[in-house]
Amino acid sequence: MGGALQGIGGVLYEDAREGFEFSVPTAVEAPKFEVKLFHTPSKTPSGVRGVGENGPTGAYASVCNAIRDLGMKCDSFPLKLRGDG
Repeated sequence: MGGALQGIGGVLYEDAREGFEFSVPTAVEAPKFEVKLFHTPSKTPSGVRGVGENGPTGAYASVCNAIRDLGMKCDSFPLKLRGDG
């Protein structure tokens, strides 16, 4: 859930062009999450895998697709509401 919220923050709040003063989403802005756990064995020699990478990366596409479903343009991050379509 933390990784997904981090990704949502990246889509909606973070802008590297504005320096390093990023707004961070809090529990107030967080959506309700449904978590489903399942085990997939790792094929690495040690049987381990990385964790946390999938939450932030999927959030960018998911939020952008939701914005497009509303008929709005989504072509850069962070998303800015503009009157130009």
